[in-house]
Amino acid sequence: MKRTIGILLDHRMWKKLRSGRTGREKVSFYNRAARKLDIKLLYFSLPLVDLHRGVTQAYRYHPGKGYKRVTRQLPKVIHNRSMSGSRLKLAKLCRRNAVFNERTRYSKYTVHSQLWSDESLRPHLPSTKQCNKENLKLTMDRHPSLYLKPVSSSVGKGIMRLDRLEDGSWQLIGSGKRIKQKRGNMIPLVMKRVKGKRYLISETIPLARYKGQPFDIRVSVQKADNGKWQVTGMVGKVAAKGSHVTNVARGGKVRSCEQLFAANRFDAVKTRHDIERVSIQIAKRLAKKLGDLADLGLDIGLDHKGNVYFIEMNGRDLRYSFGQAGLDELWYRTYENPLRYGKYLLSKAE
Repeated sequence: MKRTIGILLDHRMWKKLRSGRTGREKVSFYNRAARKLDIKLLYFSLPLVDLHRGVTQAYRYHPGKGYKRVTRQLPKVIHNRSMSGSRLKLAKLCRRNAVFNERTRYSKYTVHSQLWSDESLRPHLPSTKQCNKENLKLTMDRHPSLYLKPVSSSVGKGIMRLDRLEDGSWQLIGSGKRIKQKRGNMIPLVMKRVKGKRYLISETIPLARYKGQPFDIRVSVQKADNGKWQVTGMVGKVAAKGSHVTNVARGGKVRSCEQLFAANRFDAVKTRHDIERVSIQIAKRLAKKLGDLADLGLDIGLDHKGNVYFIEMNGRDLRYSFGQAGLDELWYRTYENPLRYGKYLLSKAE
């Protein structure tokens, strides 16, 4: 009898499964991997779950026939790919079933704090504080450039950069606009911009550049069939001209790591090794502190010397950057590995 793994989706995406309009989630890769691994998949969302009866309505994919709606017992192992829904209901589901990536969105400050508590990771972390007037003054005194980031946001939304200019004034960059003010006027302006919102202040990492634009590296860090962390792949993201945000959804362009390393005369083998080592160390630390994680997307920065810095963690890595870079097999493996891990969990429970 084939083992079954659940894929928990946002309800809006679940409703679009039959039409195939699942946006950047390449669900066909899950189906391909399931055939290869000889497992069944149940696609469902939280509103469909009946915890009292231990069942859920779901879609099951049949090759050549498409998706069939069924009602089944909740799978023992579930890969969470949802971002919305009742936290309470999800918590109850997690208490009765093995759900990995129980939460897919974390406060940037929580992530930074957990990493900062590991002294060996501190050389790879930019100085980061919660945004208030005193911390803003302090950071502006210590650093010539800093970022202001919403505590909870994605795809680069709401990010602003603050730079000290040669004449001693400061320039605020955000939403395609540049505002120049004296320091005394800039502080209240920034505080007005972030009023009523939770922001972080972070020193700017002097990112290495490609054709004049900063870039970072998206690293897929996952567990597979041995239950251990591994780097599935990495791909570069270059900010659009005139932008400081590398997110592909905000105009960034994907490039192969080899292309970016060569342009900066980095030793490709050493640089890859350093990125992999730090990425796995970060994943292990976060899994230890934040729960059963098995599938992360990390944004990793490099300075002009090739030193490695952590920028951000994504609890639901959309993975499509690999596809845009033409790395289709690697893109596929980012879908296969979580299923391998799910199969590993099922075998342990038997």
